Amino acid sequence: MSARLRDARMTAADDDGLVEVTIDATGRLVDLRLSERTRQVSTDVVARTIMQTIAVAGRQLGERAQQIIAETVGTDSPAGYEIAERVGRQLRMPDPSVGGEDDRPRWR
Repeated sequence: MSARLRDARMTAADDDGLVEVTIDATGRLVDLRLSERTRQVSTDVVARTIMQTIAVAGRQLGERAQQIIAETVGTDSPAGYEIAERVGRQLRMPDPSVGGEDDRPRWR
């Protein structure tokens, strides 16, 4: 489980095709690709889109991490649940377009 979680990465793109981001298992941005179309929109829109796309990638990676945990140790045990919670807090960052940290999705 540890190796699979450590090596996990997630790539996400926004619906308009402006940006593509890749984050690693710690939620750190490891790749950022901007389309030529970003030159046609304001820098505020580009910045907001980058942040929202990073949040999407984090939520997707959090879901993938939950799958990895379920496949390896299960989430029914207290240890599995605690691991899932910790990973969830780390990866499932709030969507900056929605609100604050309280809007962050939680593990089921």
